[in-house]
Amino acid sequence: MKAQTHSDRSFEFYFRDQDTQFLVEDAGDEVIIRATRNTFSDERKAAFLHELAAEGFIPDRYQWSSNSGAAWAPVRWLVDNSWMQIYPANSARTRRFMLRLLGAAAVIWLLTVSALIAHWV
Repeated sequence: MKAQTHSDRSFEFYFRDQDTQFLVEDAGDEVIIRATRNTFSDERKAAFLHELAAEGFIPDRYQWSSNSGAAWAPVRWLVDNSWMQIYPANSARTRRFMLRLLGAAAVIWLLTVSALIAHWV
């Protein structure tokens, strides 16, 4: 039995102008690109592949590949956001911040109302 090793190199990219996040996985024999939304045209996908190869995120052979219709033989484009995670530490930190913010707003509101009532009396 021949063991097949896969490179578990994965990188995340975010494009703010299109509000899309990408997970690029180099599996050795193919590249899997998962996007949270389908916002890239075929031309932009080709340019993104060229950029990834030029920067060394995926193998160099993708730098010279061309877009031959919709068929990307060694590249799979998926619209899938199941890979995105919310980390518990981030949730806890955000919850603490929001509770402090709402508490401070309540105290300021009470002080303002108290000052208005004291001014009228």
